[in-house]
Amino acid sequence: MTVQLHRSRRVGGALAALALAAALISSGTSVAQSVAQRVAPSRADIDSSTLACGVNRLLVPSCGVSWGVYTKQRTAAEGWATPFVQIERAIGRRFDLVKRYHDWSNSGGNGQFPDQYERQLGATGQRTLYFAWTSNIWSTGSFAHWRDIANGKYDSSVILPAAKRLKAWGKPVFIDFDHEMDGRTRTANGTPADYVAAYRHIQDVMANAGVTNVVWAWVPTGTMANVGRIKAMYPGDAYVDWVGYDPYNFYRCNGSPWEDPYRSLAPFYGWLQDNGMADKPILLGEYGSVPDPDNVGRIKDWYGGVPAALKRLPHIKAVIQWNSQTSTICDFRVTGSPAALSGFRSAANAPYVTGG
Repeated sequence: MTVQLHRSRRVGGALAALALAAALISSGTSVAQSVAQRVAPSRADIDSSTLACGVNRLLVPSCGVSWGVYTKQRTAAEGWATPFVQIERAIGRRFDLVKRYHDWSNSGGNGQFPDQYERQLGATGQRTLYFAWTSNIWSTGSFAHWRDIANGKYDSSVILPAAKRLKAWGKPVFIDFDHEMDGRTRTANGTPADYVAAYRHIQDVMANAGVTNVVWAWVPTGTMANVGRIKAMYPGDAYVDWVGYDPYNFYRCNGSPWEDPYRSLAPFYGWLQDNGMADKPILLGEYGSVPDPDNVGRIKDWYGGVPAALKRLPHIKAVIQWNSQTSTICDFRVTGSPAALSGFRSAANAPYVTGG
């Protein structure tokens, strides 16, 4: 049965915004925030866009690519939904996927999902909620061991309460458990076998609780040096609906050569195709590029080139831009410069992406 959700096509608005953006950077104001304030299409302008491709019960679009973003709230008073909608207004279309990260605490906005902002953004069903659920507990700097999760230690305190909320929410959602599980920050959590057992156990507990609206994603780093560990951490076709990875053009962030979008995306895509996962839809759980300080327009071309790269990699059916930064030189924000925002806007409205 096909889930009656739809992906948004491009909408009008914000064409004058990019011409203003250069003046906004020097003021220290967010590009997307200032763009939204100046062009200010109404919420209805975003939400009433022309409907295009449908998605099936696993949220795979029948055409185009589901377009998503993760972005941070700037202040607690502002709330998280505000900057998200401001980016939508700046690029002239609604996002298909709303990504948030949640921890294992089952407490507050960090651990309880969907929270009030996700409910606001997902209320109409036109945006699909994507939960990256980590076994870490951020407030204490601790984590749940994968073996303990698999053995049922957290069934009643964490997994079943989450299952109850998801079942009550009712709308289809993505869950991505411990994204980048092959990374060096995860080694203390357990062995690859422990991870597989934990992933399967969470899903089994939810299924036994009557949860039927979760689509399960599996998202390693996509680092080619890790492929042996990555393969050992695959929970199996019966448990994974989508496979994914997190490609970046790091450039000066880690001293790598500049890579165009295709070179950033292609290596692990090929590995997935060659290692028994060719029949799975692929998502980019995170992706992005840093700018080149010596060539201001290069970042515009990078984002503008994403649709052409996706067309060459047709199993990629969803992408989520990581609109954040870890340092001054590791700045992956599309809202960080007029050039980045211009390229991202072009990509978001490209015919291959929208299915037009």
